[in-house]
Amino acid sequence: MESWKTQCVIPILKPDKLDDDPNSYRPISLASCMGKLLYECKYEALICKLNVDTSFILDERDFKEYCSNKTNTLYLYTDGSKSLNSVKSGYYDPQNKTTKCFKLDQNCSINTAEAYAIYQTLIYIQNLNNIEQYNEIIIVSDSKMYKIRNIVYNLNVNVIFKWVPSHRGIKGNEVVDKIVNSNHDDDHRDICKIPFTDLYMNLKNNKRQLWNEYYKDISKSKGRWYAEIQKELPIKPWSHNHKDANERKYITIINRLRFGHCQTPAHLHRMKIIDNNIKITNALIVKLMKQHEIS
Repeated sequence: MESWKTQCVIPILKPDKLDDDPNSYRPISLASCMGKLLYECKYEALICKLNVDTSFILDERDFKEYCSNKTNTLYLYTDGSKSLNSVKSGYYDPQNKTTKCFKLDQNCSINTAEAYAIYQTLIYIQNLNNIEQYNEIIIVSDSKMYKIRNIVYNLNVNVIFKWVPSHRGIKGNEVVDKIVNSNHDDDHRDICKIPFTDLYMNLKNNKRQLWNEYYKDISKSKGRWYAEIQKELPIKPWSHNHKDANERKYITIINRLRFGHCQTPAHLHRMKIIDNNIKITNALIVKLMKQHEIS
């Protein structure tokens, strides 16, 4: 525990600054991840069990039957949305007729958007003046993100997380879905920090885009035959879902055909085995196969 309070400070030289001036350095401290977590969140909150209702809900009829057994309950609906141009989170309070939509950084994943919606909903609950009148609060979501512990622990009301299927006619869920796909109320791109795991997919897509650009550029001078039959680089090799491609010999033969490295006149001439003007006869093919076996 004491070691978590000790940090290693590393001076990083600022761009275009003199290295002999102490003010030219930016101190960067490396602290324990567990230490930072416990400083921001109570230990009791980390180990407390969240009230997650796992009863099965198929459509609006099931949800209405679920709600019929509840009395004096506040229902809050959350949702997240990610498209090519935006990432948004939002919540909907039908009892108090309140909606809110937040714009997040484009690099955020849909999981982060869903979790941030739940987080902002809990902050909204904290600021309610009439929270004492409810027996329980049910957060209804079509996401399975329930890792918002610290606020739940500090609330003096029973908070239940309830998963419902999306686009099944559940009114509150449909309303909040429209909210996160409309104009946002607040811009939280600088408030919601991007988890580093959300950047993995972006890095992977950027790497793939660079590799495709290089492939198209190099194909102008090399591998033109393969580029004609394979316009874009596939995510997985052709043999991935091919039931017959379980032997190395089979894959090797098909690959040679795809690359043009087979006993065609063009390839044999390029390898200086035959003259390009020579007519390929059965006898010549047999002779070549004996000399160069297909392995």
